[in-house]
Amino acid sequence: MTSMVEVAGPTRRALVLGLYEGINGFSLLFGTWLSGFLSEGLGVRPVFGIAAAFSFVSFLSCMFLVRETIVQGPGAGLFELRGLWEILSREYVTAMYSAFLFMYTHSLYLTVIPLYTTLMVRIPVGFLPVLFMGFSGSTALGSLIAGPVSDRVGRKVPMAVGMVVAASSFVALYLSASQVVLMTASLALGLGSGFFHPVASAVVADISTIDNRGKAFGFYRLLRDLGSFAGPAVAGVVTSLLGVRAFFIFNSILVIVGAFLALFAKREKHVQDL
Repeated sequence: MTSMVEVAGPTRRALVLGLYEGINGFSLLFGTWLSGFLSEGLGVRPVFGIAAAFSFVSFLSCMFLVRETIVQGPGAGLFELRGLWEILSREYVTAMYSAFLFMYTHSLYLTVIPLYTTLMVRIPVGFLPVLFMGFSGSTALGSLIAGPVSDRVGRKVPMAVGMVVAASSFVALYLSASQVVLMTASLALGLGSGFFHPVASAVVADISTIDNRGKAFGFYRLLRDLGSFAGPAVAGVVTSLLGVRAFFIFNSILVIVGAFLALFAKREKHVQDL
């Protein structure tokens, strides 16, 4: 991510990050389908060999195709944190909270929805793949759309709009549990979270410099990945204490807080002014 935004420049940061996240989402869909297709035709073990081959091609690409965008001096340490304090601002906090929300909502969706749909709503298990495909596909689509939109209009409004759309999905799940509502809510959650996540990444690129951008993205992604742990953990505690329906309202409030931060706690730095 650091290399991409440094090559893209300030006016195309959200665009390249949206492409990155969008391709990532579609790759998850394609990889899931391909692994099932190959394991049926070739067996399970060859699938690991094919995955290793893809990984090796990726390694070669990093070594020989990626240009070095920064060269550290001899005094730079492996865990050097100098310069990180310069970006600890309300913009960075908003971006980190957004990153946390992205993986938090995705991990709790993958944890709660299968149990909620099959045990409580009594929706057939065969309907789950349709939900997951719609969720993953809309996430990727949201990322692809968000990039060019943010580079044109700024960061605040796209982040807030994406979070409001994501919050509406939890409200819909609270109000109803039909198959139509579940599919619509899944599409809304994917589209909304996919919309605000690459824009939050672009904020990190905007407020960091070439000297501290790697650190900034590193801690940003750390909090993002902590959301993967927090989603199932919070889901288990809240649903046990308050029930599933209250859990949906709890999560809509968390996402609305993110929209509030994006609109009122973050100062807008339009890309044309960077």
